[in-house]
Amino acid sequence: MKKIKLIILNITIIFLISSCSQNSTEVTNINNTNENEKRIINTYGVVQAEHKESIEIDFPAFIEEIYVEEGQGVGKKSELFKINKSHFERQIDEKKKEKENIKRTLISIEEKINIKQEYIDTYGNSELEKMNHNLKNEKLILDELISDKESKKDLLDIGAIPKTDLDKLEKEINERKKIIQDIILDKKSLKLNLENELKNLKNQIMDLKNELFELEGRLTKTKIDIQIMKEKLEKNFLNEDKVVANFSNGLIYNLSINEGDFLSGEKPADTIEILDMDSMYIKADISEIFIKDIKEGMKVNIITLADRTKTYKGKVVDISDMAVNRNNDTVIPVKISIDDKDDFLLVGFNVDLEIMF
Repeated sequence: MKKIKLIILNITIIFLISSCSQNSTEVTNINNTNENEKRIINTYGVVQAEHKESIEIDFPAFIEEIYVEEGQGVGKKSELFKINKSHFERQIDEKKKEKENIKRTLISIEEKINIKQEYIDTYGNSELEKMNHNLKNEKLILDELISDKESKKDLLDIGAIPKTDLDKLEKEINERKKIIQDIILDKKSLKLNLENELKNLKNQIMDLKNELFELEGRLTKTKIDIQIMKEKLEKNFLNEDKVVANFSNGLIYNLSINEGDFLSGEKPADTIEILDMDSMYIKADISEIFIKDIKEGMKVNIITLADRTKTYKGKVVDISDMAVNRNNDTVIPVKISIDDKDDFLLVGFNVDLEIMF
């Protein structure tokens, strides 16, 4: 609020000075017609970095060595800290072994299914065909025996053969009938057994197919897991067992790890934040009283509170589309570029601003 009062006081002084020689109507005319007349809005801001990198480790690892500290400048590919990721690499190897075991199990199950299906398609039918063939032969033999018996009856009637021959033939006929009856019973029993066996085999095949489906799902998931795990080791900030910076002109802003720490990998762990010093800009809040006068492209003088002899040039590059309330004052956030930044200017510096319009 004090800053706003100072801003209003500065603007008021400018208008009072002008009114000493001209009336109030002419002041507006002078400000609107004299191209050399410049007005200034005084405000303040904070130096910030637009871009920053938060390095997160999302796999199990030990922090072995740390090479930097907060506030230290770093360049592209500068080594930040060393990690031991052998635990995670073993997890990947175990996943690969799991994948191969699943593949072998899948092949074994597929072979079992094929064998059982082949048995269903061939063995059962061949057994029935064999029985049918035997039954047919036995019936042919029986028909021949019965025909032979009729012929021998005539011979017995004329005394050409003894009765014992006919009795022997009758006994053989009965034996053949018994064989045929046994084959028919065996055939029925085989059909019933085959039906039960087929039903059991089909259930086994169904179970194997369900297991196969589940394993195929596990295999797909395992492949995806391996791919995700590999991608975690392919981040642009990883160079083998070293974590490196990606900004050409970076600054270690926050270091949240210590040597010897173990990162479980259960959730991404923040390790370090790096600011891109090439993306520094000024963030300022402009009172709603003056926002109508602010336009993108307006020149800005930047004076550091750390050393008021240090001044920089900049421009208004962005004006927020939304007003916000800060300390009961309505302000509009404004972004200001820094055209001639140097090593003296640091993120977090407070600066005074002169916006010329």
